[in-house]
Amino acid sequence: MLVWDAKAKGYLKQTGSFGVPANYSTTAAVGTSLNTAMNDIPVAASADSLQLYKYSGKVYAKVGVSLTNKGNKVLSDPGYSAYLVSASGTSFELALSGTQADYKIQPQEKRSIYYITEIPAYLKTDNMKLQFTKKDETAKLELAKSSYKLPAASSPDLVVGSGVVKDCSQ
Repeated sequence: MLVWDAKAKGYLKQTGSFGVPANYSTTAAVGTSLNTAMNDIPVAASADSLQLYKYSGKVYAKVGVSLTNKGNKVLSDPGYSAYLVSASGTSFELALSGTQADYKIQPQEKRSIYYITEIPAYLKTDNMKLQFTKKDETAKLELAKSSYKLPAASSPDLVVGSGVVKDCSQ
C-alpha cells in the first residue's frame, strides 16, 4: 500500500501490504448465493445447473441461474451480458432461453432463468463458470459484475414417447 508523503523520493511511501490467500476467488462457489444488486434492486443469485444437449452433431449448453428479488420493485432483465467461461478461459456468449427474453420477477419472488449457447464438442466442461458483465458507456469497456462456479455438467434424458411433445425451453 502506497501513501502520499512529501518527504519521500517520488512522493510515495510504502506503508504496508495486504495478504490475499492463494485459494481466494471472486467467483461464488457452487450452491452459494451471492447478494448483489441488479437495476438497483437487491438480489440473491446462484448458479443452479449446467446441462448439455447434443443435437444434429452440435453441443448446446444450458445454464440455470436462480434469482431472488429481495427488493420492493419488479426486477426485469438488467441488460447484463452473460458468458459461459471454461476452465481454460475460453468464453461463449449466452442468450436468454426462448420465452424468458422479457422476464419479470416480482418482489420477494424466486425464479430460475435459463441461458443457452453452442459449445464445441471437444470442450472440457469441468470447472466452468457463469460470468455477468455490463457495458460501461463512459469507459467503453465490458466490466465484470459477478461470476458463479457451475455445478458438474449433466445430460438430461430427452427420450420421448411417440406422439408426445417435450418442451426443453425451460
